[in-house]
Amino acid sequence: MQPKRSNKKNTLAKKNLTNNKQFIYKYIAFTFFLLVFIDCSREKQISQEAYKKEQAGKKAEALYEYTRALEINPDYAFANKRVGFILSESPESQDVAIHHLEIARKESETDMEVTMKLFDSYLLNGEFAKLKKLRGELSVGLDLQTFQLL
Repeated sequence: MQPKRSNKKNTLAKKNLTNNKQFIYKYIAFTFFLLVFIDCSREKQISQEAYKKEQAGKKAEALYEYTRALEINPDYAFANKRVGFILSESPESQDVAIHHLEIARKESETDMEVTMKLFDSYLLNGEFAKLKKLRGELSVGLDLQTFQLL
């Protein structure tokens, strides 16, 4: 009779161990999800504050805040877009503006604002090979009259 009790105890212990492992895996997955969610919302929150500053004309402060958001997520399209737009206002910053606009376009290919600003920046910076490539990419989605303007 005792061996059966031992088997029942072993079976119960195995079930408890399996349940504990499942709990641990779920806990780890939840914690990971929570950390990712918090980071994502933090970069968005920082960018929202930066955008408010930009709209108020405080572009240097906004640029600093966008940079903070990009430290959290270097591929964050909105922050890259805004940094690219701010920097593109200065001829000395065109190279860095283009870098940020290219990242923003890669992350959000349908954003025509970014594409057109990138087009302008390539033109101002004399990057005609990139300009020609971008013009070719744009021609796919444009009507003939608009394409001829480019």
